[in-house]
Amino acid sequence: MKSAGLKQPNAILLGAFAPGMKSTGSWRIAMPRDRSSWVRCSAVFTVPPQSELLRIMLHLNGPGTVWLDDLALEEVRGDGTASEVQRPDKPLDHDLMQQWVELFHGAGRPYLLLGKMLHPPELKTATIEALGGKLPAVLHNAFEAPDHSVAAVMVNVTDQPQAVTLTWLGREPASMTLRPWQVKLVRP
Repeated sequence: MKSAGLKQPNAILLGAFAPGMKSTGSWRIAMPRDRSSWVRCSAVFTVPPQSELLRIMLHLNGPGTVWLDDLALEEVRGDGTASEVQRPDKPLDHDLMQQWVELFHGAGRPYLLLGKMLHPPELKTATIEALGGKLPAVLHNAFEAPDHSVAAVMVNVTDQPQAVTLTWLGREPASMTLRPWQVKLVRP
C-alpha cells in the first residue's frame, strides 16, 4: 500500500462470520500514513472453525488517497509454506448479487437509483442472531420514485424460507414467503 493525505488512522478490516452473520473474529491491516513508496502490509490470523464467511472491507474515513496493489489472501501450511487462497468460481453471494443487479437495472431502477428513501413500512418476520444481536430475518426499506409511486425492497438474509407480513399505507396486511436469499420488490 501507499497513501497520501490521510488525516485519520484507516485500515483494511477483516471479519470472520458463522451462519447468521455471527462474528467469530476480526483483524485489521493498518494503512500507512503519507507513504509515497510502496510498503508491504499484512495481518496474520486464524479463521475460527465455525466460520463460513470472511469479509474484507476497505475502511477509509476522512480525506486522503490509498493505493493497493497485489492484494492476496494466503494460507500458511503446517510446514511454513504458503499458497494463495482462491475464490470459488461462483462466490457464495453470487445469486443474491445477481438479483440485486437485475432489480437495480430493471423494475427497481426508478426507486433505487432515481428515487428517495422513505420510512419503511411495518414488517413482521422472524429474527436471527447476527452481528452480536437480533436482526430481522428479512431486511427491507421503502422508496418513492420520481413519479411518486412507492415500493419496498425486501431481502431474505437467511438460508431458510421466511414468512413476512407487510403493512403499508393503511392497506390490508400482505403476507408472503421469501425464498432463501431472495430479493423482492413489492408495490402496494
